[in-house]
Amino acid sequence: MRYLFFISWFRAREKQLVDQVDLDRMIGASSMDEAFKVFNDTDYALYLAGKTYLDIEKIIEEERDDFKKTLEKMGMEKEVVSFLFLKDDLCKVSRKAKEKIFKMQGGGGFQGKDIEEEALKEIEERKPKKPEEIDSITTDIYFEKSIKFLESSGERETGRFFGEYYEKIKESAEDLKRRDMILSEMEKSIVEESREKIEGMVPILSFFIKKRRVEQFIRAVFSAKKMGLASDKIYNLIEQRRVL
Repeated sequence: MRYLFFISWFRAREKQLVDQVDLDRMIGASSMDEAFKVFNDTDYALYLAGKTYLDIEKIIEEERDDFKKTLEKMGMEKEVVSFLFLKDDLCKVSRKAKEKIFKMQGGGGFQGKDIEEEALKEIEERKPKKPEEIDSITTDIYFEKSIKFLESSGERETGRFFGEYYEKIKESAEDLKRRDMILSEMEKSIVEESREKIEGMVPILSFFIKKRRVEQFIRAVFSAKKMGLASDKIYNLIEQRRVL
């Protein structure tokens, strides 16, 4: 059965992700410092030494880079690892392109230089007129590369699934809110389907969707606390992106 070992490993690892109890404690903390102390009780503790709540993005990046190296050491094929982290790498490309073209904050470092150079070149060639168009371009790159990988690696059913959603996204290219809804719908479908799958790429994709959501929630909690938002406002903020 394909990826059986990794699926079992990811399902065990999923239980170690920051969960709702951890988020509730961070949201309910009386200050940023107290929220950061709660964060130190999670699996991210290894990356918190010498850092503060101002280093959240750096902490997430360090943990993610270590996670990628762990998978490679465990023997996962390089092409599979590259596919699983493609969305993360393209998010960093998007931030870097926005910083370069529109003077927005937030470039960040890269592990995948090849995808960085290729994607930045395509973005520049398509001459985006506003930051949102960069997200559309990186979404195109993500789907095109994902579909190509899935089909070439024998995951044709999942490749067709990606293709169907990509067509929906292209039809809604000018409606950014609709595009995001389609992406969220796709991810929820993967998570639901993974509960009945014991092989193939879907259970692994489900883990990565949940992990990225955890990262988004952590960012949202600390950003909201920095703005002084009340707990109910923070819950409303992260509820909009719930997949867990």
